[in-house]
Amino acid sequence: GGVDGGSDAWQHTLMCECTQLLRDARTADTRAVQQALVIVGELALAVSTQAGAKNGAKSGAESGVPSELVGAVRSIVREGADGDGPSPLAPVAYVTLGKLCMGDADLAKQMLPMLLTELATNGQPAVRNNVLVALYDLAKRHTALLDRHVPTMALAICDASPLVRQQALVLMTQLLLEDFVKWRPTLFRVFCVALVDDDETQRASAHSCLFELLLPRSPLLALNSFLPLLFSLNGCDEHAQHSSPLSAAERAAVQMEGERRQKKRLAAMRALLGHMSEEHRLQVTAKLCHEVLAALPDGQLTLEKSHSVLSDALQLLACHEVKVSASTAADDGGDEPEQSAVAAAKGKVLSAVARKAVVEAIVPVVIELKRFLERKHSPLLRDVFLFLRELLKDHKQHLQDILSRDRQLASEIEYDMRQLAAQAPRPRAAQALSPLVSANSPRVRAGAVVSTPVRPSARKSPSMLGTAPMRVPTPDRLGHALSVPKIRASRSAASLGSEDARARALGAQSRSKALTPGGEVHLQSPFKAPLPPRQWAVSAVAGSAVPTSNLGTGVAKQKSACF
Repeated sequence: GGVDGGSDAWQHTLMCECTQLLRDARTADTRAVQQALVIVGELALAVSTQAGAKNGAKSGAESGVPSELVGAVRSIVREGADGDGPSPLAPVAYVTLGKLCMGDADLAKQMLPMLLTELATNGQPAVRNNVLVALYDLAKRHTALLDRHVPTMALAICDASPLVRQQALVLMTQLLLEDFVKWRPTLFRVFCVALVDDDETQRASAHSCLFELLLPRSPLLALNSFLPLLFSLNGCDEHAQHSSPLSAAERAAVQMEGERRQKKRLAAMRALLGHMSEEHRLQVTAKLCHEVLAALPDGQLTLEKSHSVLSDALQLLACHEVKVSASTAADDGGDEPEQSAVAAAKGKVLSAVARKAVVEAIVPVVIELKRFLERKHSPLLRDVFLFLRELLKDHKQHLQDILSRDRQLASEIEYDMRQLAAQAPRPRAAQALSPLVSANSPRVRAGAVVSTPVRPSARKSPSMLGTAPMRVPTPDRLGHALSVPKIRASRSAASLGSEDARARALGAQSRSKALTPGGEVHLQSPFKAPLPPRQWAVSAVAGSAVPTSNLGTGVAKQKSACF
């Protein structure tokens, strides 16, 4: 119960006994000293509660707490801080000191720097935890006094001890929900770092506190803090608008620089994107393009210092959490038909806005960045190509509209995409009309007809889809495509005339047999085995062979080539 005026005598007697015991803390029993500290703390709370109800917070002497008692507790705290090893009295002493400060604003102002220092530097997790609890109570009682120290308290969410991290997360969430503290950049950053904590329990708690309790009360917080968080996690301070100086303690707590920790950075950022509305995702996409990607060619960022920021931005633009689709918006609607119809209409409008944004804003920025990185020979080109691949995949039907103004650029992008997606050797783009076969090959026989291979449609490579198919000339179009050397023969005109007539008849028969019912074009290969000098072997027509007796010893018979 409370302490009224009739109880001043026993209160004063009990405090005097406890004060004497605390003065002899070095020689007294540790268990007895701990009990005395607990009793003093409870008495101080009772006195401060009653005094606050009457006249507000007073000094320690006026509120009924002897100054000698406050000095004895502070002495124990200092001894624990200056000692070499862990002190069994220090955790309880800090709790008692916090209770003494609850009813004395002057004492709280005097002890606050020491409490904040111990929270950041003390080697005992129990001490840091109890100091945090004391600061939490002081933030409720002396809100104005603790307001500017909220970032220091928030850094306890990144403490080395899982116990302190869990306690800090719960206490800071409670202060935010009760409006004792307001959102600060540091506070938001440490909550996002907790989303990728090494401890699974801490990750689950951070997810629940941030996305289920806090962000619904501040719907614009994630949108407005997204780009500053990106620069802070990467330790980049070049951007004039989104970069802010961090203290050494905050840099050690929240920064995740380097490629080795990129996975953690992206996990935290993608978690934020996954819980944004469709409108906010569109705004984040526009901000990433215009304020991050476009800042590099414009000279606002340097490639050396902002390399990791650009890489993260490109990968975030290519992730599925940032995409806007009509089906996603429709799924967010309620179960009622009217709500579903409204959500579907809203999704269509957002999808149209997204396509327009891609065409008018995103693609020119990405192309300019691509050309800049090509001049610098930067490895970030791969991230640019991955983002372009996602753009072309999502807006395939609008590809011609996006790149219609620059055909050369479209060809370059298509080539880059093929190079990026090539996991196996690229198939040959065209086949030879008459493949060269060695003379010893069993396929080369006298009078044999070699058919041109027809490429099956099922074996088409994805990289060749968009190119025109190879046209194989038909026999009626090869009238003057190939030439056969003319030979001067020592024959009469009559014999030459009969030979020409027979050649024309055989040529017509060959052309009628060249096209098979299956649609294949059979062409005779002009490549033969080596022949004796000054003798010409005229190719045979389909289905016939040239008798060896018809070849003259000096000059071969003259025939027309039939295809």
